[in-house]
Amino acid sequence: MDENINVSRQALKDVIAKQEKINYVEYAYENVAAYERAYQDAVELAEDRDAKNDALDKAAEDLQKAESILEEGSRFTNLAKGKAVSASSTHEDAYWGWGKDFVADGGPKESERQRQ
Repeated sequence: MDENINVSRQALKDVIAKQEKINYVEYAYENVAAYERAYQDAVELAEDRDAKNDALDKAAEDLQKAESILEEGSRFTNLAKGKAVSASSTHEDAYWGWGKDFVADGGPKESERQRQ
């Protein structure tokens, strides 16, 4: 087996692993649909033992490009994303999604999502 294919396959799997943490609620539906197609294609190709180096590299590139489009088409600007959150009091409850760990500016995301 060509060693470059193993390197390309691992690089594709690394890109896929990074993508698994994306929160779809933050993005426009059309962009999520295109991203999902690129993601599924990449996952299938990563498991295909007959896939060639060029196909693996292209799948990784396509998935990264889809992520960029996803980021550009964000429906919301989350000013709290990546920032430390503080609260004078809180009720931490992961089951209900309550607590400072679940805080984001733009709380209407869920309300708008429910209306669709």
